[in-house]
Amino acid sequence: MKKVTMLILSFSLLLGGLEIESLNPNEGEAGSSLSVELTASGVDFYDGYSSVNSISFNPAGVTVESFTVSSSNTVSLNLSLDKMPPSWFQVELVGEFYDMYDQYSGDFYDQYTAVKDDAFFVSSNNPLLIAQLTSDNDFGNVNVGETGVIEMTLYNPSTVDLEIYGISMTNPEFSTSDISGISAGETVTKFINFNPTYDGYQENTMTIYSDDEYDPAIVFQMSGNGVGIEGDMNGDGTLNILDIVALINFVFNDNDNPFADLNDDGTVNIVDVVMLVNLVLNWGL
Repeated sequence: MKKVTMLILSFSLLLGGLEIESLNPNEGEAGSSLSVELTASGVDFYDGYSSVNSISFNPAGVTVESFTVSSSNTVSLNLSLDKMPPSWFQVELVGEFYDMYDQYSGDFYDQYTAVKDDAFFVSSNNPLLIAQLTSDNDFGNVNVGETGVIEMTLYNPSTVDLEIYGISMTNPEFSTSDISGISAGETVTKFINFNPTYDGYQENTMTIYSDDEYDPAIVFQMSGNGVGIEGDMNGDGTLNILDIVALINFVFNDNDNPFADLNDDGTVNIVDVVMLVNLVLNWGL
């Protein structure tokens, strides 16, 4: 009878071994970084045998940037919190720990996992902005005079309204419509336009300015390639005398412009004009 009682006792002690007791603090603002202390029981991190292999949060959104054992039963964590709606997270502690209660099973050094549900809360009480391009940031080839479009979503996952101060472009060939703000929890779809007026590869930097506390200026790099009719100096999609006049203007005022250097010899001169006259005369044939 004593033997049976001892086995039951040892089994209950084993089940009551490694356990996550708490996180302090157990809440952080979305979009921020935070230092947190995890307290455990049923383990001695300083016993010379135990080791922490990993700590993770579930679902995704809270990243453990680093962690260190700070006492016999605590681990210090440096967390990075994604921008997200208010959410509860589960924490999981994985490691190899010496557990004296396992001596009854003959295996007192093994990998253990401890899980605590609803252990950490990410709040969104400040205006936040999540901006994403729904496709690649390369417009690819776009004919001169036509418009290439990339879709963009703007999302405010917080509980307060977001103000957008403006959207700037470094290249006037790229544009989008204005927007003044996004309500709490709202998603807005916008379109980025690429309207090339000349032939060739172009780049643009788009910056979105808002009252997002953690990221007030969100920057996107994008590019596109204008595909035009050779010799179409004014970008109107056709060849005529107006293009010849425009090219002559390049000869006198900007004779190293690669756009006007039709024969690619490094300079814009009468040879390019003659070439363009021939192009105009044969246009549409």
